[in-house]
Amino acid sequence: MKRISRTALVVVAASSAFALAGCGGGNAAPSGSPSASTPSSPSSSPSASPTSSSTSSSTSSSIAQWATSATATSNYGETPGSPWNASNATGGSIVNLCGDDGRAWASLKKSTVDTLTLKYAKPVIPSQIDVFESYNPGYVTSVVVSGAGQSATVYTAQVEKTTQCPKTLTIPVTKVPFPINAIAVTVDQTTLDDWAEIDAVRLTGTP
Repeated sequence: MKRISRTALVVVAASSAFALAGCGGGNAAPSGSPSASTPSSPSSSPSASPTSSSTSSSTSSSIAQWATSATATSNYGETPGSPWNASNATGGSIVNLCGDDGRAWASLKKSTVDTLTLKYAKPVIPSQIDVFESYNPGYVTSVVVSGAGQSATVYTAQVEKTTQCPKTLTIPVTKVPFPINAIAVTVDQTTLDDWAEIDAVRLTGTP
């Protein structure tokens, strides 16, 4: 899918910010491709209703939390808060329909191996990780958790394209005895020739 130029992206982002200031709207996908403001199909115009409006929630002794900050080895959006920047993967999932959407993270190029690293407010012994794949699911090949000076790989896989989109990749975690507050998600797009986008990553565990 052809993307708009960086100059056009900046102009559109500025126009969106002006419109939001006047009407109090939420995050809007920029015009052009990916995810134009006038989508080519209903699937590329996702709802902006968040899965969770809070950073964390608890069930008995475990808590589920969303990332509070994020960085990546590359970003299609150059600055935090811009479309397809890693910062868009913080907070709850908001891209509820399959689509190439600027409210998710995307790498700078569409045929690379890139890693999205997310940080969480409360270190926990992890029990489950949920990766919300909003465009081209099936290209997550590695998930590594870290904290307290230690790290562990909790998921590895071969690329496996799927028609299920969006998709939540649920990873049970049973053998990490130390508290973690960071998750690194790697996507391998070398055989895709398109962007594999991540909307959010939820961490569940025990403090």
